[in-house]
Amino acid sequence: MVASEFSPQNFSEPSQESSRRSAREIIPLLLELIQPHSVVDVGCGVGIWLSVFKEFGIEDCLGIDGDYIDTENLQISPAEFLLFDLKKTLQINRKFDLVVSLEVAQNLPIDSAKTFIDSLTNLGSVILFSAAIPSQGGTYSLNEQWPDYWLQHFQRNGYVVIDYLRKKIWNHENVEPCYAQNLLLFVNHNCIEKYPSLHRELKNINTSQVAIVHPQIYLKSFSVIENKLRSISLDSLISLIPKKIVEQTPSVIPTIREIRQQLADFLLTIPTESIENTYSSSVGKVHQLIIDSGIKGELLTDTEQHFVDSLTANIARGFDDPKAIQYLLVAMLYRQAYHLPLTYDFTCTPLWFLKEYLKFILYYPGYFQEVGEVDKYYKHIQKLVNYVNINFFNNQNSELWHNIASFVVKSIKITYLYFSIENLRDIFTKIADIAELVLKRKHYKIDYTFPERLVNRKKIRIGVLKNHFLPHPETYNTLPIFEYLDRDKFEIILYATEVHDHPLEQYCQSRADRLIKLPNDTHSQVQAIRADDLDILFIATTFLISLVLHRLARIQTTYFVSPVTTGARNVDYYISGSLVEPLEAQAHYREQLVTVNGTGFCFDFTSEADAPTIQLNRKILGVPDESVVFISGASFFKIIPELRITWAKIMADVPKAVLLLYPFSPIWDTQYAKQFLFGKLTAFFANYGIEKNRLIILDIQGRSNVKECLKLGDIYLDSCPYSGATTTVEALEVGLPTVVMEGNALRSRTAAALLRELQMPDLIANSEEAYVQLAIALAQDANLRQQKSAEIKQKMQQIPRFMDSRSYSKQMESLFQELCRQKFNSEK
Repeated sequence: MVASEFSPQNFSEPSQESSRRSAREIIPLLLELIQPHSVVDVGCGVGIWLSVFKEFGIEDCLGIDGDYIDTENLQISPAEFLLFDLKKTLQINRKFDLVVSLEVAQNLPIDSAKTFIDSLTNLGSVILFSAAIPSQGGTYSLNEQWPDYWLQHFQRNGYVVIDYLRKKIWNHENVEPCYAQNLLLFVNHNCIEKYPSLHRELKNINTSQVAIVHPQIYLKSFSVIENKLRSISLDSLISLIPKKIVEQTPSVIPTIREIRQQLADFLLTIPTESIENTYSSSVGKVHQLIIDSGIKGELLTDTEQHFVDSLTANIARGFDDPKAIQYLLVAMLYRQAYHLPLTYDFTCTPLWFLKEYLKFILYYPGYFQEVGEVDKYYKHIQKLVNYVNINFFNNQNSELWHNIASFVVKSIKITYLYFSIENLRDIFTKIADIAELVLKRKHYKIDYTFPERLVNRKKIRIGVLKNHFLPHPETYNTLPIFEYLDRDKFEIILYATEVHDHPLEQYCQSRADRLIKLPNDTHSQVQAIRADDLDILFIATTFLISLVLHRLARIQTTYFVSPVTTGARNVDYYISGSLVEPLEAQAHYREQLVTVNGTGFCFDFTSEADAPTIQLNRKILGVPDESVVFISGASFFKIIPELRITWAKIMADVPKAVLLLYPFSPIWDTQYAKQFLFGKLTAFFANYGIEKNRLIILDIQGRSNVKECLKLGDIYLDSCPYSGATTTVEALEVGLPTVVMEGNALRSRTAAALLRELQMPDLIANSEEAYVQLAIALAQDANLRQQKSAEIKQKMQQIPRFMDSRSYSKQMESLFQELCRQKFNSEK
């Protein structure tokens, strides 16, 4: 096994050679119309088209694509390639003469279409564009649309269509049919006169005839559909099913259930000795498509459950059973790994199956659906991490175990462990140790001895590490760390992997000596930070794990941006608050726990003063005036089944109550299948007798809009066991009585700490029963609600410590000085 076996593949364009042949025919025609000096290809794959542009003398090229691209196979220089998630808005501080995006747009989710076209039009005035039409087919086609669909998106941005190239290449044998069918030029109407050839062609366009089908694609699509209808071939039946189609089109669920059962029957009946060859064929692709369809998120029917129970009994026998791989392959179609009695003996797993087995073991679809699932996931990950940790450290020179460990570190979903009530120190410590050893085997210098600190250095040099300093809860609670540090005593350096020149970023930079954009690779990032000879590095992110494992400063510390221990050996201190940590708190941290008075965290929202862009009232939402409105901004992922049941109990005892949620937090995800998730929640509450009209789910973004929404509520329900911080503060800012449940670790005590800071412990419950009773008591007593609301507003107007950035900075100042005093005195 070699490392390349663990590399994702690129599915964004046709085969390389056919793509190159097409480019060599099309680009000369394009150059007759315009004479670009610079080209950007968005969704460039390995850069085939850009390499051909270079053949024709265009040297200023940039390719952009996602992290699935194997950069070792790039056809352009790595310096000409930008790694970027194409689902997000792309903004580069320059324009290009020509923007290219070919057969890419259809691979992005439907709700990314507008964002993607906005990104293209931000890059230049002339765009060469193609995207697959319906039934054209493709492994990852999520949004196949007729050209009119894309035309409308471009028109909204002020672009006109030029349909010139297709008639030139329609029957050309060296041009892929997808280009001959879909290739269009879009030009900013304000710039069209700069291109006489394009301006002439504009007069010949009939926009009602841009949707056409190439004969070869028609015949191919017809063949696939015909085979599907005749049920001749299993892989043709589902080759048109895009990823997570269940979330996009729930009506297909019965069909996918039937196809799944057909594949299961097939896999169980083929000869054991032929399973490897069978899986390496299109059957393996079909298998993965069913898994990716999202069907495993649906509850099993009684028949399916009986079938899976028999599979589970067979899987429990381990790899000694001759049909063990077949049982596993079938079970993978129905259940998540943590539902099965798996054997983590990777040395007995056939190499051809190992990658798929690891993917299955590490995969999590995004949210928990069944009571007890959180605990199952915790035990599953605990068992897996223990197993990998022991074997990797006992076999450090094994290429097999190095690849397994690398894959586990890269793919494991540790954030979903936050919903567990268990102590996570052991798991996170072992993951960090595994990751550190992986880096050491790749020759990263994890440890570092700093030179003796200069005697004449009067200031403490502190670095603050984040991904970015854009508007985000992490920025608002990182800013108070350094905002008012005494600049006569501290030199402050901000480090970010992204720099955007946003006003908030500019303000953060004004409160520091320097803002440094870190290089893209970990080696260079380490060198850049170490070169600054820091006394303290304050780690304000959970995303730069490989970087954080290194010794980068004499003292390294973090805080509640990581709601659990980092587990990293080189992080010395975890800063928390006296109100948020239980007595036995040190047992939860690998770092040395230090506490300051209060919550231990602070928010500074003063730079965000946007006016609300929405208007909401009860009439608009159809909420009767007499209804009590429970409200929560807890992320959808935090609303685990146990919490849903707790809320259902409250709603059942307050018959006229309405539950209003705005759960689509961008902190957790940027792409939610909102209608699908709404259906899941309403179905869940319906099982507890809660009518659909008593549950309102809104998509609200931005603090000002959130506050407008919160004003509709009577009682705020905090999530548990993973409680809120930003969302709870927002509820308190508008004076909402807030019901919280306090747990046994920081992540389940942040909201309670906020209320303790306000000296309102009577709104804190210590059990589910107390939580339910408190919520019901508030719902049934309007006077009590008004009293608590007035008390909260009064205390928030007094600026509590968790909103007092100046006071918090001074707390940090004293703490940083003390940590340095201890460190430097001990070294003398």
